[in-house]
Amino acid sequence: MTTPELRLEFAEPVTFNVIRLREYIRLGQRVESLEVDARSGQDWRKVAAATSVGNCRLIRLAEPVTTGQLRLRITKSPVCPALSDLGVFYDARNAQSSGLLRTMWT
Repeated sequence: MTTPELRLEFAEPVTFNVIRLREYIRLGQRVESLEVDARSGQDWRKVAAATSVGNCRLIRLAEPVTTGQLRLRITKSPVCPALSDLGVFYDARNAQSSGLLRTMWT
């Protein structure tokens, strides 16, 4: 299978603005493109897309996403993908630099 899909369901909704992916690089770089979707009600909404993963790919989102379900879709790979890690994180520095984290200073 060269275009698999991975679905994650969290016990509680999570908020993130960074997605980290890693391939099992000993087998070489295999993923050529991917998309990440978040569940919103009954529908899936694409929140990120990327080409290649390699040793480590960080996808920084323009705005935070809160969801209880996440879907990773490998959309192009010449051979069976071999991911070693998928993580989502909230980086306050990323939110602040994009103007999403507002602080009040007097």
